[in-house]
Amino acid sequence: MPSLAVLRGGGRPRTRLALAALLLVGAAAVSTGTGYRASQAVLGDASTYLPSGHTVAHVNGITGEADAQVQGSLAAERERLQTVEVGGQLYVVNQDTGVLSQVDTAAMTASPVPGAAPDGSQRALSAGGESAYLTGTTPAEDGPAGSDQDAAADSDASRTGAAQDHPDSRGPSSNGPGSSGPGSSRPGSSRPGSSGPAHSSVSRLGGGGGLGAPVHLDGRIVGQAADSAGTLWVLLEDGRLAQIRGSELLRTVNVGLDNRLGLTLVHDRPVVVRADAGEVVLVRSDGGVRTTPVRLPAGAEIQISAPSETAGALWLVVVPRRQMIRVDVEQGTVGAPIALGNDDQPRYGRPLEAYGRLYVPDTTHQKVLWLDAATPAAASEIAMPAGSSGDIELKIDGGRVWINNQYASWAATVSPDGTRSSVDKGDGSGPAGTADAAGPAGGAGTGATGPPAAAGIPSTPPTQPSSTPRAPVGRASSSPSPAPPAPSTRSTPPAPQPAPAGRTPPTGGGPVGQSPAGGPAASGPAGGTSRTTPAVPTVTVPDVRGQQQTAACAALRALRLECRPVASGQLDGGAVGTVVSTDPKPGSQVQERYIVEVRYRDRAQVPDLTGREVTAACKEVTDLGLTCTPTAEGLASAATGLNLVTGQDPVGGSPIDRGGQVRLAYPDKVAVPSMVGTDAAGACGQLASTGFTTCTATDLGLAPAGTTPGVVIDQQPVAGSAAGPADPITVRYYGGAPVAVPNVVGMNPATAEATIRSAGLNPVPSTDYPTNQPNSVQTQDPAAGTAVPPQASVTYAYEDAAPVPLYLHRTPEKPYYYLLSTNPSEAGHVLIRQLGSVFSAASPGGGTAPVYRSRCASACGKGGVTYYFSMNPNTQQGYVAEGIAFYAYANRPAGTLQVDAMFNPADVSWVWAVNPSDGYSEYTARGFTSYNFALGYIWP
Repeated sequence: MPSLAVLRGGGRPRTRLALAALLLVGAAAVSTGTGYRASQAVLGDASTYLPSGHTVAHVNGITGEADAQVQGSLAAERERLQTVEVGGQLYVVNQDTGVLSQVDTAAMTASPVPGAAPDGSQRALSAGGESAYLTGTTPAEDGPAGSDQDAAADSDASRTGAAQDHPDSRGPSSNGPGSSGPGSSRPGSSRPGSSGPAHSSVSRLGGGGGLGAPVHLDGRIVGQAADSAGTLWVLLEDGRLAQIRGSELLRTVNVGLDNRLGLTLVHDRPVVVRADAGEVVLVRSDGGVRTTPVRLPAGAEIQISAPSETAGALWLVVVPRRQMIRVDVEQGTVGAPIALGNDDQPRYGRPLEAYGRLYVPDTTHQKVLWLDAATPAAASEIAMPAGSSGDIELKIDGGRVWINNQYASWAATVSPDGTRSSVDKGDGSGPAGTADAAGPAGGAGTGATGPPAAAGIPSTPPTQPSSTPRAPVGRASSSPSPAPPAPSTRSTPPAPQPAPAGRTPPTGGGPVGQSPAGGPAASGPAGGTSRTTPAVPTVTVPDVRGQQQTAACAALRALRLECRPVASGQLDGGAVGTVVSTDPKPGSQVQERYIVEVRYRDRAQVPDLTGREVTAACKEVTDLGLTCTPTAEGLASAATGLNLVTGQDPVGGSPIDRGGQVRLAYPDKVAVPSMVGTDAAGACGQLASTGFTTCTATDLGLAPAGTTPGVVIDQQPVAGSAAGPADPITVRYYGGAPVAVPNVVGMNPATAEATIRSAGLNPVPSTDYPTNQPNSVQTQDPAAGTAVPPQASVTYAYEDAAPVPLYLHRTPEKPYYYLLSTNPSEAGHVLIRQLGSVFSAASPGGGTAPVYRSRCASACGKGGVTYYFSMNPNTQQGYVAEGIAFYAYANRPAGTLQVDAMFNPADVSWVWAVNPSDGYSEYTARGFTSYNFALGYIWP
């Protein structure tokens, strides 16, 4: 039966688990193994064990190198290795030979596991919690181990089976619904050379080595996954899901037959994909199921996501459509298809969600697509080494994701923050780094140079067997390889035999110890002899609708069919106990002893609604004819948990009469988390991640002594309070430790600026300070020594313009006429004295005002030129404006002198003198006492 291969799920931190998604295409070569590259393997975080050529290497993501390699050879040619580590013990299984080894990680030496010699079964490892399991599938009656028919099943269609957690592309499909599993290409049928249905076993690996007592299962394993509690979930081809812990079969749950079955874990709970039926089935803890319908194309290869502790949903990759679909199994919602690109003939492996990113391997193009799991838009790519072909393994271990091709010389690793790096695995004692170039990446024995054949299968299995056996990928069927060194016991599987013809079984139900549909199974041991398995008689499912369930089951048994009654809870007017429907439906052709599910009217069964949105959950309750009573109760830890059912009464699975009441508890408020003591800069961001949209961070200023700045000291509402996502939340903190303002008075401006910046403060220069000392800081604000917050502004004031002398000149002859000038000499005048200092017309000082000069010829005096100076730009009558003469202060700064304008009416002449001064007294005595006024203020 085409199957969906399953990879192993998480475990405790000490469990290194190969969360692999593998596709195998390529050639093979042989070499010997290597020992240490370091004195001892360096174990710990950021490290893992990876298959490397014919051995296993311990690699370190920090150093980017292999610490050590297992000595000797664990594989030959292109044989595939799988590893798990649990309880400090490393196990390695050769999936082609079945050899199971345990590794002494101190000496890096391998030895066979006692009692686990190869038995011809297709083997795989799973681990979770503190438990590791070995699974195997064989036909009930098989040819000798290592025979052609055994190898045929292992090397081709069976190699992609879910009995191993490593999908493979050598069969009709790689590892999704539409792929084959070990033992057969159809559910319930034998491998070539067998005369009965497949048989499987599960054994727990002991902590000290060896195998525990096996759990025997009828049928072929098509999926397996171990949860964090150490429970192994095993999906069989007839739709039964077995729950195994240790050496005990706890129970089986019938999830329904399907041609394309697959198993994974989501939130540590088993999820089964029935691709033909278009269903995703979540198995509840009580054994009940919750089904989410999903539309999938008929016959298309589907890859389902591998188990991951950090995954939030199930991912389905529809290979031929190059699309991916997200399924929320808790909410029962299905997202829109997401495009994966336009690469030609991609062969995708199982996607893996880890640390918020989604990884999708493509073995055709030897790369891994890399998307954001929350918003998976355009994909980035991680390329494998040039010339690589074959399996790509995805694995979570050591706190990071590992991407590995066993027969490549290096692997890639991605840390939780998205940092990518490569890791040199060493020589690998095999065709690593060289084997990829040894042969084409095409189909077996074809010599093709293009990409591998498409991995999809038709919606129904082929009805005609192949006329020519196919050789395994990359090997010639007529040329066996030499036996590899111990512990490997078989190097080259013989060519597969033709697949049996038969009818596609209907969905639903499951067989009892035999195939759902009959048909010959042609095969034989090496040498070409063959035998034929007689066809199993088929029966038409009768129409028993409307009959009492007991009578219906009796009618089915009379036709050599099995009956499984299921109470449907549909009390819609029909009599209690009468049959509503069957699965398969009436008229279906099934084999004898097939299990028919008979659904009949009876007391409704309360569904398990925990985790469902309360409105949708209530609708499900009312659709069953029951009464729903939603009750707001408790608080959600985040906004994503609002309105999700947290409890119910009665519990899921309880019987209830029509009209009965089901109480659903759900939170309608979120518990406010405690932000006290957290970084103030990230507090609102943390609240936003919880779902709160209105957050205000209030800076209380400088931190008092003994208080750490930048840390939240209190909040409103307090932690644990109930609040809605839009309710306001305030966090308060002290902005920083105080800084002492440095003293910059007397410094030049450049030095002052540098000094203030070095103290962590913001310099603010001011060039308008009134002084006659240019480029020297006169004052600052705040004052030196003042405690201020970091980055506070400090203003420092100085004058950037230099003052110039102001001279008084007069004419040489009486009557005297006077002139003010910044020049020490003026034509037609003699220098009398310097009055003080002012600022030139070209460089005004801060806070100064312009002094305007105007003149009047003889009409204003007794024949001389009279000059007039004033801060009033308007000229007097008869005067001509000559522009700005200089700059002086209109308002008196401390330390300046007052200059008065003095007028003598007799001479019609102006003079200027510092008031008070000897000159002022002299001019007053000479009659310069009319129209006097203060011209301005100047520096001495």
